[in-house]
Amino acid sequence: MVWNVAVSMPVEDHVDVYLKKFDGLIKRARDPKMCRHAANGQCIFCAPLEPYDDTYLRAQGIKHLSFHSYLKKLTGGIDK
Repeated sequence: MVWNVAVSMPVEDHVDVYLKKFDGLIKRARDPKMCRHAANGQCIFCAPLEPYDDTYLRAQGIKHLSFHSYLKKLTGGIDK
């Protein structure tokens, strides 16, 4: 974030504006062994994951959250 000196308002970076357009969910394919629903349905085995899901991060060997995932974790959820 950069401050606009003439107006004294912060100017958001282009990367932040671009990433705000996406939901950031991790898409998963339908599991033929566990899913018993129609092709257009979703269950807990094929629903998209949040980018800060601890089990997914550990399974993929990711040690640290990205900054945008951290912000999504702080501002998302039930208690927005």
